[in-house]
Amino acid sequence: MGATGCQGAEPSSATKSVWAVGDELLVRYDYVDGRLVRGDGLGEAWPLPRQTGDHKAYGHELTPVHGNPDRLWVGANAGIVQFSKSGAADCYADSQGTWPLPRYVTGDAAKHWCTDYANRVEITGRTLIKSVGNDPATGTVISTCAGGCPETQTTGNSWDTAYIRFVPTTGPQSVKSVSTADRRYKATWAVPAYQ
Repeated sequence: MGATGCQGAEPSSATKSVWAVGDELLVRYDYVDGRLVRGDGLGEAWPLPRQTGDHKAYGHELTPVHGNPDRLWVGANAGIVQFSKSGAADCYADSQGTWPLPRYVTGDAAKHWCTDYANRVEITGRTLIKSVGNDPATGTVISTCAGGCPETQTTGNSWDTAYIRFVPTTGPQSVKSVSTADRRYKATWAVPAYQ
């Protein structure tokens, strides 16, 4: 089984692999003999924690956590979380009522689905995520979300938005709005020194 419903993929030159997120799985594919194969046979896939009511998370976005090569941002209909590729240490602290909920992060999953990052509450206060990423220079996190997220969509398509949320590493979260007619699907940082 692969990353069914995949909408986000992220290459990793350090491991010669591609990470992909789908409706229910995060999968690592290795580049071997000119082909992408699911990492390590059958073992390199991690179920996305379920949403409230035992619903699929519906993964949508996958980007690097700039400044931490072990981590990926995962954006989903369920919300935002970080993923540790190595699973070297426990990184799940508390969901504080947002995704992923503790009952869906047990055993080794607590070493991969991470909630131990700065300003988590401000960053994860949204659902229906279309994009998420951080600026390596300042740590500021940006995200966009689709119709039905806290910045309610009133006009335009249900998959784009007039809002980009900026959350700096210090101070309160802020939402920047241009014009409701100026809409975007995703927003990302331009990072010339991509890791």
